[in-house]
Amino acid sequence: MNGHSNIPAALAESWLGLLCQIMPGIARAAVFPLQPTSREPVASASWPEAGAIDLTMRGVAGKALSRMQPVVSCQDTPGSGQGLGMYIACPIVLGGQLLGVISVETNSADQNQQRTVLQMLNWGSLWLQLILQNEASGSTLNAEYQQVLAVALNSPDLTAACTAAATELAKVLGAERVSIGIRKGVRVGLQGLSDNASFDPRASLVRRIEAAMDECLVHASVVVHPRLDADTDAAEAHSALCRESQAGGCLSLPLADADAAVGVLTVESPNGKTCDASVVDRLTQLVTLLTPILGLQQQRERSSLSWIVVAECWAGAANTAALDVASL
Repeated sequence: MNGHSNIPAALAESWLGLLCQIMPGIARAAVFPLQPTSREPVASASWPEAGAIDLTMRGVAGKALSRMQPVVSCQDTPGSGQGLGMYIACPIVLGGQLLGVISVETNSADQNQQRTVLQMLNWGSLWLQLILQNEASGSTLNAEYQQVLAVALNSPDLTAACTAAATELAKVLGAERVSIGIRKGVRVGLQGLSDNASFDPRASLVRRIEAAMDECLVHASVVVHPRLDADTDAAEAHSALCRESQAGGCLSLPLADADAAVGVLTVESPNGKTCDASVVDRLTQLVTLLTPILGLQQQRERSSLSWIVVAECWAGAANTAALDVASL
């Protein structure tokens, strides 16, 4: 598997810390790499502090490792002070090879939280896999591009993440403007604009940017104007965007998850130099890692809304029955 037999401890620590900060209701978490010579899982990273692992978390991790599938267990968690809690463990697999498992303890056994945490663990595992794949291929991003990922991760919500990533990327590229849109049905809606915390969705320029993003969605591939070669399709919406903004060139890349586009990144260049083939290659690598981060932020927003509803229901209930959730 291209030299990757485990997850580097430093990467596991930073990845786990970032993931736990955006998942709701997490009390403790740990990463257990595959240990062929050990009968029991041994953690390489833990959160919120080193060594914060109990026997149940270790046991659930062991089951996920042996079954190579997620495991959920609900039981009393006296350490959290919340009564009935939940342990969830998900395998981390790359190229069909099991690398380890992430195991978390939550503060409650709510089914909505179980679903949300499982979804976010899946997104987080995908993101980690992509990082490892890039490292294995030797195509690691330089520090400037890594900063684009960092600001997206550290943002409080999806809109802030898109805006921060677009602003940071515009600085890296020296671009006139960078825009990030999120797919809504068959269209793309502008979600973040570099150096603009807010914008008028009715503005002519915004409509031009969204039209270019829709064009990229239709092509399902990178769209560059002016064309890099005669074999690529003409891009009328991108040409119209350049006329509107007086940019020297522009390009769009699909933000794809499991081969389905979930959004589009568009770059406008003052002189067209930020739209050459080398830039396209670097941006293609960047969006591969950026897409799961935006997906995590999207899941975070959805979970926040669901938790508001759950909290209101709990506040009006005199007694809450313990949920009976069977292990997968």
